[in-house]
Amino acid sequence: MTADLTFDDLSARAATINSWLSAQKTSEISQQRHLDRSTPECAYWHLGYQQALTDAIALLKHASPAAGSAGKTN
Repeated sequence: MTADLTFDDLSARAATINSWLSAQKTSEISQQRHLDRSTPECAYWHLGYQQALTDAIALLKHASPAAGSAGKTN
C-alpha cells in the first residue's frame, strides 16, 4: 500500500470488498467462524486486520506533520 492513496481510493476499495463479500454465498460468512478463536478463519481474519492497521498507521504517519514543525510555514 502506498501513501499516495486518498480517502476516496480507500472508500472505493472498501465498497468493492463489501460488494464482493455480499455476493459470496459461503456458509463461513453467515456462520461468522472468524469469531471462534480455534478456527483458521479467526487467524486469517486477524492477519488481515493486522495488515490493515499497519497500512493505516503508515498512512497516518506519512500524513502527520514532522515533529517540531508546528507553526512553521512550508
